[in-house]
Amino acid sequence: MSAGFLTTDQEWRALRYVDHLARDLYLSLRRDMNFKTGIVGGPEKGISWQSLREDTEVPGRPGFKGIKPSEQQLRRRAQQLEQFGLVRAISGKLRLKFRLLLAYTDTHVQNKADRGAIGPKGDRKAKPGKRSRGYAQGNNEPKADTHQGSGKTYTLPNPSRGSEAGGEHLNPPPHADGAGGEQSPELPPLPVQQLAADDNPEAGADETGIDLAPHADGAGGEQAPPTAPTEAQRLSEERQQNIQCGGDGPSARLAGGQGFEWRDGLDWPVSISKALRASMAIDLKAVSKTQGQRVLDELRGAMQASIVKDQWAYFYALLRNAQEQGDAWKTVYADKIALARIKHRQTLAEQAARDAAFAATLPKQAGPSTALAMAMAKVRGRGRHK
Repeated sequence: MSAGFLTTDQEWRALRYVDHLARDLYLSLRRDMNFKTGIVGGPEKGISWQSLREDTEVPGRPGFKGIKPSEQQLRRRAQQLEQFGLVRAISGKLRLKFRLLLAYTDTHVQNKADRGAIGPKGDRKAKPGKRSRGYAQGNNEPKADTHQGSGKTYTLPNPSRGSEAGGEHLNPPPHADGAGGEQSPELPPLPVQQLAADDNPEAGADETGIDLAPHADGAGGEQAPPTAPTEAQRLSEERQQNIQCGGDGPSARLAGGQGFEWRDGLDWPVSISKALRASMAIDLKAVSKTQGQRVLDELRGAMQASIVKDQWAYFYALLRNAQEQGDAWKTVYADKIALARIKHRQTLAEQAARDAAFAATLPKQAGPSTALAMAMAKVRGRGRHK
């Protein structure tokens, strides 16, 4: 017996389609499963229908009647679990054994469920009296940074210490000839673009007249001449190559170049996507056409009963049962769906025969079409009976 086990999402979705006794039976099997092999029953610990009856028994109490299922009830619940792909009976002549198909079989995965949560790290406490390095403290003036390549400095402007306050600007505007100092009162103020062009006439500028950025390596100097664009710029969000589909779903299988062929004579359920239908057509090649139609009919009946949440998983559970059990596979809805389809086709054939016989009785003359004449004759016949 294990100390605990972890159920998967697939197990939970499949268990929602079975009754409560089948769930209790599955939990009893899951409790005694060997995590290395995924098998219940064997030389380590054998099981029997009597032991399963004891595990699923609910004792009675005042006001509640006890529940003790019989062996036949448990056998039917085991078949129900097999139908939905939860277990598979691998019993021998003298030993009862089941394989749990959707359970975890790796031992370390089970151990992870018992591990406690890791607490968050404690927040660092700021030390008092230590000033931050992110900004200037007090009345200290910002210092200029020296460019590593050109050696030039760049001084930040300080509006509070401008000429309005009685002081000089840290960065006085240059003369028109490029020298630093006060601006000549005789010359009108020039725009920033023109000042930059006059200050360094050899530096490259773009179409707007604004100075180009320095080289990417950080060194000053002339900007390399722009190259003519050979193709339109591609956005970073634009795909550079074809998207590769992930997972093993229908779209991924079709994207891998695996072709498929439709089988003539198969009646497919409605409300199935094109990609899923194509993938199903590929997998149905593993069984005969008759078995493939039974699988589709069983899927269609389950869809009409509103018990299918995942068409992909439910289809492969049915296909696996058809492959493993062959002609002995017992279905729930397939026979009803096949019979209803035969009756529907017979009704359509009889209706077509009646329409053809009625059309043969009409006189052949120039006038309305045959369909219109049939409709008019039916209307006249109704008027006579009134």
